[in-house]
Amino acid sequence: MRNLIVFGAGDLGKFIVYNIEMFDSEYNLLGFIDEDISKVGKEFCGLPIFDIDYLQSNTTDELCIVIAISSPVAKEAVAEKLKPYGVEYPNFISPNTWLSKGVKIGHGVLIYPNSLVDFETEIGDFVTINAGCSVGHNVIIGQFSTLAPGVNLAGFTQIEEKANLGIGCCSIQKIKIGSCSTIGGQAMLTKDVESRRTVAGVPAKIIK
Repeated sequence: MRNLIVFGAGDLGKFIVYNIEMFDSEYNLLGFIDEDISKVGKEFCGLPIFDIDYLQSNTTDELCIVIAISSPVAKEAVAEKLKPYGVEYPNFISPNTWLSKGVKIGHGVLIYPNSLVDFETEIGDFVTINAGCSVGHNVIIGQFSTLAPGVNLAGFTQIEEKANLGIGCCSIQKIKIGSCSTIGGQAMLTKDVESRRTVAGVPAKIIK
């Protein structure tokens, strides 16, 4: 049985803990790590909250970590801090997810129930795909990106790293979404989005 620590004592971490049996019953949940010092030493979902120093004396070959953080930028920062510890990052993919053959998935990926991922799609490391998303064929989702519930991506959509896609947004085929971009909820993407842009609306337009 592998030991598991959830990095992030928040709503996403709560989802992992409450539904761990859905993913894999072979994990021994040790607790949370959180960088908010006001949480350290307390309990969350009945489990202790540690600071990151806990890993200095408790890292073993059996230790796994799931980064339960929605913000793409924050996820990347945590992954950088955890590099010296050499821990494993398993994928947590709901059995209610439909994955076509020919899908490539990195590590540290979280996919909620009732999502669909079509053939020849590539999902980068530490991507989060929330409930009810539809990801078309030949889509590329860059590392650390987050898809909110109900996102619909048409075939050949390309998403660079650290993009944040809001609830129910959609793309037409062959749209490119730049790194660190933010897509508003219900937005309809009909044109490429440059890096570090915020877009919203139907059709989506730059607002920042």
